[in-house]
Amino acid sequence: MKNIKVSKSVLLISLLSIILIISCNKKDEASVSINNNSTYVSNPDNIYHKTYTNVVKVQGKFVNMNAYSFADREEGEYNENDDIFSAIQNRSLKRVMELIEEGEDINQTYDYSDTIYSEFMNDDYAANGTTPLIFAVFYRDLGIMKYLLDNGADPYITDNDGWNAFLWACGTGNVDVIKMLVQADPNLVDSQNMYDANGLHMAALNDNIEVFDYLVNTLGMDINSTDEDGDGVLYYANDDETIEKLKELGAE
Repeated sequence: MKNIKVSKSVLLISLLSIILIISCNKKDEASVSINNNSTYVSNPDNIYHKTYTNVVKVQGKFVNMNAYSFADREEGEYNENDDIFSAIQNRSLKRVMELIEEGEDINQTYDYSDTIYSEFMNDDYAANGTTPLIFAVFYRDLGIMKYLLDNGADPYITDNDGWNAFLWACGTGNVDVIKMLVQADPNLVDSQNMYDANGLHMAALNDNIEVFDYLVNTLGMDINSTDEDGDGVLYYANDDETIEKLKELGAE
């Protein structure tokens, strides 16, 4: 009887060893489980299997988006006569909220022929056909962006030149602006204008060097993507510094 027990123990140990070997050799695929506001990402390249908040899947990989906090936002000067575009220019989230709550069209377009000046890019841009969301992107106001997105603003609406909010963000925004849009809809990364130029082309066109690395290495945009005429990012670039940075990232 004793010999039988020993044999069973040996058999059990052997079986467990085989299972362990198979488990170690098996390459698990990444999996995602969502619980309330947290997302658990199990990835074979991440042995710690962490729990993130605001994780989105962009071009086949998982990207952790940091949550935005309104705590440090500085409210602009309030003016009861401001329309929604003026309110955004004046950085008044309170006025924007009032207008939307009163029934203002959140996806209306700016139909004036004005150009607007970007303090961030030190240049003037045509604002024809832009939406309140695009205006908020242009002024890099994350608070107003968040409010508009949470209340039904459509990031896919394009201006008269075929630029949507994501393309504007790549051209004139920063990483946080782009991140908020991708968090709202990961598919925005595939946006193109009427000439099939994408966000990376728009960033190159506007010499927005600060977003190149994020677009390529985090969002996975192809550094050698081309528009409908076969022109790549180097064709769109203007400054030597821009060209140098794009080449560092692999542009040809």
